[in-house]
Amino acid sequence: MDPRDKVALKQLALSNALASKKAKVEARREKILNEVNRLVAEQRAIDAKMAALDEVIRARGHGPAVSARTAEAMAAAEPGAGPAVVAERPRPPPPPPPPEAAIRDRLTAALREKYLEADFGIQDFLDLMNSLAPEAHFKFETAWRVCNDLVGRRVLKVASQRMTEKGLVRRFKAVKSGG
Repeated sequence: MDPRDKVALKQLALSNALASKKAKVEARREKILNEVNRLVAEQRAIDAKMAALDEVIRARGHGPAVSARTAEAMAAAEPGAGPAVVAERPRPPPPPPPPEAAIRDRLTAALREKYLEADFGIQDFLDLMNSLAPEAHFKFETAWRVCNDLVGRRVLKVASQRMTEKGLVRRFKAVKSGG
């Protein structure tokens, strides 16, 4: 086969693949837009119901405070109204740090104090973690993960490692503060 024909066939295959991918992306985009439109319509219907219920409550003499969201819903419920702009809800606070992050500084100081000259294993490290935060009840996997994290942060270094029938066994040593 002529090299120009091979190039033309490759270009044709590539353009067909791109056209197919584009069609799939467009179909997905259309599906997502339809879902968003449906959700917006449902939200407007719910907001309109809430506004109607607020009106009934106000008519009975129990005046709830009109929130910005209720006022927007009332405006959206009117025929010919444009899209309602809904104020963002406040975001929840970030989750608290995991317990191993909370004791990292104390752990680093204890490691440098206790294991600067001697090496230690994961079980020794786990015992140290649990002695610093007995309420946490750390597991072996957590100690392994924190140990590897501290190696990455250059707080610990791997003194030795060997493979056994149970898996990889590492011994660690604390790194001096200056380097």
